[in-house]
Amino acid sequence: MKISAFMPTFNRPDFIVKAVEAILAQDYDNFEIIVKDGGDSIEHLLPKDARIRYIGGRDRGITDAMNQAMAKATGDIFVWANDDDLIAPGTFRFVIDNIGGHKWLVGRILMGDQLYGETYNYERLKQNNIVPQPAVYWKRDLYNELGGMCEDQDLTSDYEYWLRIGKKYEPIWTDRVLANYTVHEGQITQKITGEQLAQAEQTRKKYL
Repeated sequence: MKISAFMPTFNRPDFIVKAVEAILAQDYDNFEIIVKDGGDSIEHLLPKDARIRYIGGRDRGITDAMNQAMAKATGDIFVWANDDDLIAPGTFRFVIDNIGGHKWLVGRILMGDQLYGETYNYERLKQNNIVPQPAVYWKRDLYNELGGMCEDQDLTSDYEYWLRIGKKYEPIWTDRVLANYTVHEGQITQKITGEQLAQAEQTRKKYL
């Protein structure tokens, strides 16, 4: 099975190479990395590897970038790894070996020195986003069935997608750390926390 890793980026050259290299270092090599770059081109910074696919050009935000990337995907399993997310060693092999007949798999991440992600429960998910974005792997079947991500609330499109998936399908959950989330001043969650929380509340109400 082939994994498609989506990596939207916007003018963060200091992070992108490390994020790409974390995927190239995986011990499972049937994957593609689709870099959707909405800012100044960083294509020249990327390692030379046939599994890296670069899409340049402006987009309407991170959700539009993700939808463009998913539309280009050729893999069987999808993951959203931003340019400041580092996929943990051995993760791709673990996912392939464990996802089985499930439609999606959910794990944990490290945010600095803090562990994030709790045992999956849809009722809990409807109250709070307990599903960490770079530790979610979903099959192409789900994308074909449910379509892309909702662009109405760009800051919480991942949360809306997990709720939409979770309403129909139970994931396989693991307490394994699948990614490291880099905490820095430039990230969305640090810059516009209030707006993001407001959008999350609107999203949550749709599924209560």
